[in-house]
Amino acid sequence: MAVTHDMRVKQPYFDMINAGTKDIECRLYDGKRRKICIGDTIVFSNGDKNFSRRVAGLLIAKDFKKLFSLVDARRAGLETAEKCNCDNARIL
Repeated sequence: MAVTHDMRVKQPYFDMINAGTKDIECRLYDGKRRKICIGDTIVFSNGDKNFSRRVAGLLIAKDFKKLFSLVDARRAGLETAEKCNCDNARIL
């Protein structure tokens, strides 16, 4: 059964996701994110604005360096992969 998840997103990423220019959301693979499944809905919010998107795929990587060796960092709203530095990541 599909579940709805809430995620706050800062600008300019909120507008980029809404416009479709950012089609990948990267988050730490913590307990909250481990509950997200393909087909679930994510409600993205920024202040009093929000919109929803369905989770089309998941990709789990050891770190952002590995993650961005698999996908183009620009799809996540970044100019280069070097802009990120975390130990655990998940693409949504």
